Amino acid sequence: MTSNKRHKPESPAHKDCHSRASPRRRSSLAIAAALLLATSAALAAPVAFDVPAQPLDRALALFARQAGLQLALPPALAAGLSSARVSGTREPAEALEELLRGSGLRGRIDGTALIVDQARATAMEDSTLPAVKVTATADRGRDGHAIEGYRVSDSAVAGFSTRPIKDSPFSVKVVPGELLVNRGVNEINELDKYDASVGNTSTTAGWFSAPTVRGFDLHNWSNYRYNGQTISNQVAMGLENKERVEILKGLSALQGGFSAPGGLLNYATKRPTDVTALHLHANQFGNFGVHADVGLKIDDTFGIRVNLAGEDERSHVDHVDGKRLFASLAADWRMGPQTLVQLDVEHERRNQHSTPAFSLDSNGKLPDVDPTTFLGQR
Repeated sequence: MTSNKRHKPESPAHKDCHSRASPRRRSSLAIAAALLLATSAALAAPVAFDVPAQPLDRALALFARQAGLQLALPPALAAGLSSARVSGTREPAEALEELLRGSGLRGRIDGTALIVDQARATAMEDSTLPAVKVTATADRGRDGHAIEGYRVSDSAVAGFSTRPIKDSPFSVKVVPGELLVNRGVNEINELDKYDASVGNTSTTAGWFSAPTVRGFDLHNWSNYRYNGQTISNQVAMGLENKERVEILKGLSALQGGFSAPGGLLNYATKRPTDVTALHLHANQFGNFGVHADVGLKIDDTFGIRVNLAGEDERSHVDHVDGKRLFASLAADWRMGPQTLVQLDVEHERRNQHSTPAFSLDSNGKLPDVDPTTFLGQR
């Protein structure tokens, strides 16, 4: 169903009511604006102030009463602060600035409210920091001494010559000779104590060492170096004449050609210098050894160094003992500004019983055998 509605035309009286309402609204707005301007003018007009020096919170309360304002102040902001004396007839904003000077607070007049808060730093204060004086000494080469924290700066295992470790794009660990002596290390299987990537795979007392690097076995014919030259790792190597043991961790085809992926191990021998040292060592198994290190440097042309050692070897395994003798000679001859001849000779005689290693049984477990038992005597 469709419904048609007709709108009544507005009566003249209704129109006249609208025409009379508009002037009334305009008059109200004009009055409000006038009152606002009058209030602003009154707040900006000079006021006679007499605020003595006193705690800042009380000074602000008195200031607000004299200016006819309502104070908005967090109590904690003014705690422990004092104000200066403010007196005389002046504009409220000017007097307020003088009252708060040096307090670290700021005040603003918003209508009939006096609002006090923390002063904000200017852009210049945000970007300007106090001067910091730093002094330092240049980093010098470190040779692995105990007083230097056993740190070493250079290595020869990561490239084709000695170079700073920090400039080598390889992962290199250097164990200095002074650390080996101070900790009583006499074989490279014990290097697992100083680097987590080095593992000890030898469980046979009286046998030569063959550590792993990053879980990979090092090939005995291609992954070992003596002063950068390839050697066979088929004998126990004495460490008395070694200045450091360098370990390159990771692929080493660039340095070693065809080799196992674990890395390289390089023995760097002690070079001639003026030194006289005697070392004694012993352990809980009755092992005892003596080591003499004597060197002589004749100006910058010639030098010689001799290391001698003797050891009565004892093991954690009963009856696995023996004798060891070690001797080495290192000589340097500077023939010219660009010519250096180096000689290294070492000899080691070791006579020690060995014992078979424990193997896992068919269930993947070690046999129930006392680890101190010499299996060769069972």
